[in-house]
Amino acid sequence: MSNPQFIVDEMPWIVRAVVIWVTGKPLISALLILVLLDWMSGICRACITKTLSSTISWRGMVRKVFMLLLIGVCATLQPFAGGLPLTELAALAFIVVETLSIVENAAVSGVPIPRALTDVLTKLREQANERRLPEIPPVETHADVHVNFPPGSSPTVEVHSGETSKVIQNKQSPPTS
Repeated sequence: MSNPQFIVDEMPWIVRAVVIWVTGKPLISALLILVLLDWMSGICRACITKTLSSTISWRGMVRKVFMLLLIGVCATLQPFAGGLPLTELAALAFIVVETLSIVENAAVSGVPIPRALTDVLTKLREQANERRLPEIPPVETHADVHVNFPPGSSPTVEVHSGETSKVIQNKQSPPTS
């Protein structure tokens, strides 16, 4: 039973795939550890500040899943990158993001952070905010559409979406039968 292959064989397939994938990849292993530490530090921060929210937690977890998916995309494109260590560069960038998030969670939770580190964090946060894409406002996805076919006249379409209504009328003459 001390055979490491036996241990790997008994793992669920997804865990086995991750273990095999990160073997020999220290940056990806470090990123996975930091993702877990950031998640735990975020939960601790929310408990301390009394702002624990399942919505915010799920949003954060989904963002982490997308981050890991992007690492997977980089790993998939790695053979076509012409020697550029694409996966390692992406992992390193996300390691920095996760580390900053952990330090920020600690600071908000009351852990004293050295002034030099807070200055660097502030500068990095400002630079990230400058490069961030503007938020896209939510789009109204529900509309009521009514089509009227009055005899002898052009059909009209009424579209009602929230507080907005629009009537569209066909300017062509109605077809004759």
